Amino acid sequence: MKKTLLILFSAGLFSLTVASCGQAPKPMDAAGLTAKADSVFNSKKQGLIDAAGNACMTAGAAKTKAVCDSICNAN
Repeated sequence: MKKTLLILFSAGLFSLTVASCGQAPKPMDAAGLTAKADSVFNSKKQGLIDAAGNACMTAGAAKTKAVCDSICNAN
């Protein structure tokens, strides 16, 4: 019984896959392409800004501590 259901499910999935391959992709016009690019950029922009800010703060804190330690050791 399980094999029969598995075979029927596999055949159905295969037929859907073959049917969907026959459809041509929808071309995007220039405005749609620009809108999609802007959407992707805006969704990733804030994450990249935050990552760069964290990296800058971490590096700045490490350099400040190193300079502070060297001044303290010199005195």
